Amino acid sequence: MNNVFFIHLNGSILLEFENMFKLVAYRCFLKNQLAPGKTIPP
Repeated sequence: MNNVFFIHLNGSILLEFENMFKLVAYRCFLKNQLAPGKTIPP
C-alpha cells in the first residue's frame, strides 16, 4: 500500500518536472522568435 502511494507520488513529481521543462523550453522558443540573436538565461 505504501509502495503504491510512493510510486504514484514519484510519477506526479516527474510529471511536474516534465511540464516545467516544457514550459521553460516553450518560453525560450517564444523569446528566440521575438528577439533572435539574443542569449536567454534559463
